[in-house]
This record gives sequence, structure tokens and C-alpha cells, in this order.
Amino acid sequence: MTQDVLLTIFFEGTANTLRPLTTQIGMFAEACGATDITNPASPPPSRGDEGGSAADTATLPCFKMQYDGCGVTNGLSGTLFAEGLREQCAEISKRIAQLSAVWRRVRVNALGLSRGGIACIFLAQALAEVECADQLDLTMLLYDPVPGDLVWTGFPFTGIRAKDLRHCSSLRSVLAIYPHEPLPDMTFHAPVLPAYPAECKVEEDVTLGCHQGALFRTGRGQRFAASNLSFRRIKDFMTAAGTMFDREQAFGYEPSEAECVEHCRIALQKRWPQYRAAHSFAGGRAVVRRPTGEYLNLWHEQTERKLATHPPPPIGEGEEGPVLMLDITSPPCSTDCVVA
Repeated sequence: MTQDVLLTIFFEGTANTLRPLTTQIGMFAEACGATDITNPASPPPSRGDEGGSAADTATLPCFKMQYDGCGVTNGLSGTLFAEGLREQCAEISKRIAQLSAVWRRVRVNALGLSRGGIACIFLAQALAEVECADQLDLTMLLYDPVPGDLVWTGFPFTGIRAKDLRHCSSLRSVLAIYPHEPLPDMTFHAPVLPAYPAECKVEEDVTLGCHQGALFRTGRGQRFAASNLSFRRIKDFMTAAGTMFDREQAFGYEPSEAECVEHCRIALQKRWPQYRAAHSFAGGRAVVRRPTGEYLNLWHEQTERKLATHPPPPIGEGEEGPVLMLDITSPPCSTDCVVA
């Protein structure tokens, strides 16, 4: 065992299919050229089976696993109670054990939308219990992870087990993205904001749009702003984590970083305060859109600073930093946001 191996996992949203294409999750799964080992009946992966781009495969063998939404695979019980996600995670755990028997260390990148985000959380919990846990490095991108719990009563469907990841020792890095527009409480679509291990690098950010509506087709113009921002963020994060997308024709229109910055600048001009309740381990945190802000969100601030010819000075000790229009706050929510 002299080499690391990379496994990328794609979890679609609740009632979504990868094919036919529903959201960008399917698009990214298709663009990833790694060898698909999802089918549990297929033989254990071995050296020489791996896929990925020619340049990358020379240094890092690449595999992938991909799943339709649990509402597709498990019907109403999957839609309401996320039934089927634990079984998917058990399948993945078996594959990871097989990989760890062949390669020195297993790097796992997981991307999940909605209930698929909850699948990522369940996977982190499952991998904390496997024998090869000390051979794993887990990176996750949670896109609006939704447990289906009731906002007004707190009755838990799946969220009671999806808020605490502090014991997940394999978890190295997390990007959690939350669209700011709320759905009615009766749709059970308040997102979850978990607790993470102290040593895990975590970035939580808010973006334009409403749930998976912010993850549809990309295109030119401001009407595609939400999907374009989501695409740019997902691709950049997953690529930095090592996942290769060598079938980029699957992407269709690929918005540039500069174009996405312009989307943010235009959105800043719209005074549209909103409040979106969330289920958080810390209690009471929420997603808000303020009527004003210096930057649209954290990504916008980071990118403007990176692209600026003369970037603003770093934030000094004790300073709170610039005001973000799209943000995650703790209650009570002040007058800079309203309950939708």
C-alpha cells in the first residue's frame, strides 16, 4: 500500500434523479470521469480499475459513487423520513473498507443536496465507526442539507441525528451552502446547521435563490445568477479537494469567476430583507438577507479581495469585519431582517 486513492460521492436531492438530469448534482456526477463503483454487485476495486483524467490518474487513482434521491429509491418513507440513506452509507462504508485494503489512505469527497446533504452527514457519522477510520480523510460539500424536521414544534424526522458531527474524526473540511429564500414551514424544508469537530475546517455561507432552485441550469445574464454562483462555488471547492471533472461538456454553460462577482454586485443593489429559520446544534441560528451589505456573501468578499488590484487591508484584531448581506446569524434577529 504505497498510494492514496480518491473516492467522490454524489447524493441527489430528495425526489431527484441523476438521469434524467434534475439538478447540477447529476451534471457534476456525469462530468466526473472516475470509475463508477456504485453497484454493490460489482467486484471490489483493485489496482488498474481506477479512472479519472490521464494526468491525475498517474498520481491519484479515482473512483466515484452516485445516488438518486431517497424519495426516488425509497418512495414516501424516503421523502418523509430519509429512509434509505443509512443503507447507502453502509454500502459506501464497505467500498471504503475495500479501498483501504488496497491503498494506503482513502480520500473521500462527498457532495449532497437537500436530503443528499443529510446523507453526507450520515456518512461522516458512519465513517467514524469503521475500522479503517484512521486511514480516511473526508471532505464534504453540503448544499442546503434539509432533515425535514418541523420548525414550529421541533418534531424530529431525521434532524435529531444530523446535528452533531463532533466525534467524526475523519472529517477534515466542510463547505455548507444555504440559499437564503425560505419555503413555507409546512414544506419541512428548514436546513440544518450541525456542530463539527474542532480540528475540521468549516465554512458556512449563504447564497442567492431558493433550495434546489438555486442549483438548476447555468446561463448568461442575471436571471441565472443563483445557479451560476452555485456552479462556481461547487466546482472550485470540489476541484481544490482533488475531484477531477474531465467531461466538461456535461456542464453546458460555465460561468466565470468575474461573471459571478458581477452577479453579486448587482444583487447588492436590491433591498430585500428576509429570514429563514434553521435547525442548529448551537440553537437559534438562522439564515438572513439584510437590506444592505458591503458584500453579498462570504464568497463575494473573499473573491473581491482576491481580484482587487489593491485589496483592502486585513481585518484588525477585535474588528467584526464587513457586513454581509447574506449571512448566518444568531437570535434574536435584529431589525436588519424580517420574518418571511
